[in-house]
Amino acid sequence: MRSIVRILVLSALCSSAQAQSTPSDQARSAFLAGKKALEQNDASKAVDFLEKAVALEPRSSEYYDWLGRAYGTQAENASVLKQPFLAKKTRSAWEKAIALDP
Repeated sequence: MRSIVRILVLSALCSSAQAQSTPSDQARSAFLAGKKALEQNDASKAVDFLEKAVALEPRSSEYYDWLGRAYGTQAENASVLKQPFLAKKTRSAWEKAIALDP
């Protein structure tokens, strides 16, 4: 019986700690997930995660750099009509990264 109570208490503490994660923690998690998705050649999923990361942590040049990489990968695999749009997004993300950390 005591072990069940301990498990319930530990579970509640873990849930509470996860619920109290800061935007910075959430940004880092989204960044790592985006980086992993890009490494697995899933640029679309990477863009989703990395856009979330820069929205939560807009002063991170590293996040913008990786977002630019993800847009660039999308552009490489996109139709001729979408490539200019994605190229602009790539350039914009990299310019932001450089502005944040020259």
